[in-house]
Amino acid sequence: MRHLVIELADDTVPLPEAGHEIDDGEYVLDLAWSEQRLAVVLDGDEDDGRDAWLAAHGWTVLPPDALAVRAALTTTELATAGEA
Repeated sequence: MRHLVIELADDTVPLPEAGHEIDDGEYVLDLAWSEQRLAVVLDGDEDDGRDAWLAAHGWTVLPPDALAVRAALTTTELATAGEA
């Protein structure tokens, strides 16, 4: 996770919140961009209940990959700009 955050810090993407709690603390996301409703969950941290809750509430779960995070952030920023 540290490597991912460092790699993203070199870019112009917003930094994530680590340990973001959702559903009144029921679930904790490793990294989250709550405004964009994007989450990174580390490998081996599978939780079908959490993932179902996230999907039902408009969140996208991403792999711990800087390219995937950048692409998702770019896509959500473009969508948000189009709504304005």
